[in-house]
Amino acid sequence: MYNLTRWLGCVGRHLHQIGVAVDQLVNTLFGGWADESICSRIHRNAVKGYWYAVAAQWLLDLVFSPIKRNHCLESYLSEIKRSQLPPAFRRGSI
Repeated sequence: MYNLTRWLGCVGRHLHQIGVAVDQLVNTLFGGWADESICSRIHRNAVKGYWYAVAAQWLLDLVFSPIKRNHCLESYLSEIKRSQLPPAFRRGSI
């Protein structure tokens, strides 16, 4: 049972990384930074007061509300902490 749980954890982490990669690719295709998620970019632009970003943030936060509150803000903070990177690449780990 332990090996199955460990395997499922690895698969889940791998699928999450694929999701992050696709998210960052789509963001880049639409003119964003290569290492930033769509939701992080939307939060940055919502803070600047762009109406379309405020509307998109409201919608995405609503969609992701069963999973996480304030999804776009959390995505932005995750980018700042560099959580999408391997632990060895994050700030303060070297």
